[in-house]
Amino acid sequence: MNGNIEERLKIAERLITVLFESHEKTEAELRTLAKSQVFLSETMAKTEERMAGTTEKLDALITLMDQHLREHGNGKPQ
Repeated sequence: MNGNIEERLKIAERLITVLFESHEKTEAELRTLAKSQVFLSETMAKTEERMAGTTEKLDALITLMDQHLREHGNGKPQ
């Protein structure tokens, strides 16, 4: 009977070790995920800034072309 208890304790110890290692791996993955999320947020903010600049330039070009077409016609000979 003593051997049975010792065997159960060894199994329990192995299970605890596996669970602990799994927990450590999960924590490491969560840290990596958090860092990636911060990087992604920063990248998205920079992308939004660049897109806003591009939108401003396109709006200015559209306005300029609209003004040009109104002043000079639609490109057809008059």
